[in-house]
Amino acid sequence: MNYGDQIKQARIQLGLLQKDLIDSGISRVHITDLESGKSNLVKVKAIKIYEKLTYYSLVKRIPIQLTFDPLLSDNETYQDMKACYRDLCPYLTKDQYISNYDNCRIYSHHINKKIGSMIFFLLSLTGSKALENDDKQLAYKNLKGALISMQYHLKEDIIDYFDDIFYDFKKVCYHLSIGEEVISIYMHLNNFLLTHDMPLRRYTYFNMALFEKISHNYQQALDYLNKQITTEPIISLQDNIDYQITRAAILMHLGHYADAINIYALLLSDRDKMDEVDQLSIVCSNIIHFIVKFDIQHQESLLSISRSILEESLETNKKQLSDRYKAYSNLGQVAFYEGKYTQACRYFTQAFQSYDHQNLTYTIDYLTLIEEALPCFLENDQVTQIISYLSQYKMQEAKDKEKLLYTSILTKVIYKYSGIQSADLDLLLKQVVSS
Repeated sequence: MNYGDQIKQARIQLGLLQKDLIDSGISRVHITDLESGKSNLVKVKAIKIYEKLTYYSLVKRIPIQLTFDPLLSDNETYQDMKACYRDLCPYLTKDQYISNYDNCRIYSHHINKKIGSMIFFLLSLTGSKALENDDKQLAYKNLKGALISMQYHLKEDIIDYFDDIFYDFKKVCYHLSIGEEVISIYMHLNNFLLTHDMPLRRYTYFNMALFEKISHNYQQALDYLNKQITTEPIISLQDNIDYQITRAAILMHLGHYADAINIYALLLSDRDKMDEVDQLSIVCSNIIHFIVKFDIQHQESLLSISRSILEESLETNKKQLSDRYKAYSNLGQVAFYEGKYTQACRYFTQAFQSYDHQNLTYTIDYLTLIEEALPCFLENDQVTQIISYLSQYKMQEAKDKEKLLYTSILTKVIYKYSGIQSADLDLLLKQVVSS
């Protein structure tokens, strides 16, 4: 098949018009002449047409057969793009399995080659596949790279692809407790949509509020929640419950305890309306966490109800409850708050066992769990247990706020046991100094 026939077949397969292939030095008339055989393909235009057709193939996730050999057999850029496209093609569908080994191999083999706009797709594919393989650090790195590359080349024909990658990025950032970068991308995306008279994505401001909350920017988070209600009311009952849960937590952090308690009390009174086990668990966990953390008085009834619901959820919903370790931690907090130290230690131990059993990565969530358990273990003279938990954390890979929390925990341990002699503790101190 000659070059013109290949171009026409690929274009039709991708649902493109001839005008979609127009580029610098390439007119619609020229495309017509190429496809009809009236004009010969030259190298400089072949590169542009190859990059454009493979670009649309990757955006639309439709593999095509296209080769410009021997015309471009000595062209390094074409050969790099062709090799990258060949490796990406089998994995265009979301359900196509790719091992972590193959994923890393594809990335390392092509990342420094001359692959043009394929860099978006190389990074996004290997990032999404890393997320599927639960390699969240690689997923974060590659998805971030893809979005940064793509956001400055946004076009209407790539916006849905961008959305898919952004969705995966939000998932990994939520797990890693990273908010600032998600907000930055939202701002850029919103600006693009508004300037092109396109509607904002559903629940944009609610999602921005979630990530501002992760970043501890609580007033900004509350402002976004208010903006969500004025721009796009939340109609779904379950979505409204999620909205109220988020609002109550933000109000707590801003010191509006009475308003937050009223929301939590209403949610508990209507708990039969919650379809998801996790929603009720989050409500009860938040009630316990905030009442204990801020020592909010005269809420014994709310504490008792929340504790009973959490205990029942842990017993009857062993598979459905996603963050079991958080439920155990909050039960440990309320037991310690009530002076039941032995029971509290038992709950916190179950929290750590649950965390390990769920194969969760040792991120700031893990450090937060240690921080919550710390007063209980120190009160019960279980310093070796704390040191054991801390030793599992990889300080070298930590971000600044994680290092601060880690150092704060270790300082409290040392202050409590100033005369302790422990090789493990010495090793932890060396990690702090070296980082």
